[in-house]
Amino acid sequence: MVSNLLIPPWFPPPAPRLADKRSAPLFRYSYVLADGEHEDRTRVICNLPLRNAREEKAFKAVIAFVRNQQEEGIGVTGYTFSASDTFYGYWWDGDRGRWVEDKIVLLMIDYQISLGDPEARSLSEQISDLKEKIAAAYKHYGCKQDEVWVVSNPISRYL
Repeated sequence: MVSNLLIPPWFPPPAPRLADKRSAPLFRYSYVLADGEHEDRTRVICNLPLRNAREEKAFKAVIAFVRNQQEEGIGVTGYTFSASDTFYGYWWDGDRGRWVEDKIVLLMIDYQISLGDPEARSLSEQISDLKEKIAAAYKHYGCKQDEVWVVSNPISRYL
């Protein structure tokens, strides 16, 4: 319950709630129930290696592909990436029997694809295409990857 939480005195009081199904407690378990207008989107997160100049060229080719998707009206509404040397990833190499360190750039891409549009490609097709382009870019610049992680999450952006 809300009364069990320590809320700082500077925290703004909750907005008045409507007397309907949204009048449930503001805090429930580990998530917040929120009123308000929002947009449902999908955020795709790519963990891309960036250890040298060839991988930097591959990364820039991926960015060009993402930008082109928006210009073609495919549903990309924005993207964000981390600076190089910010994240380090580790993966287990079973053949060598050791952990391998990677310098990673996180690329986050927001998609807004209308599910009601029968002409639009599915989000799964978009993500598969993205993953293929990532693999092709790294291979083209001579730094083929065994695997690149690409994951997606539904998100709500509150207006």
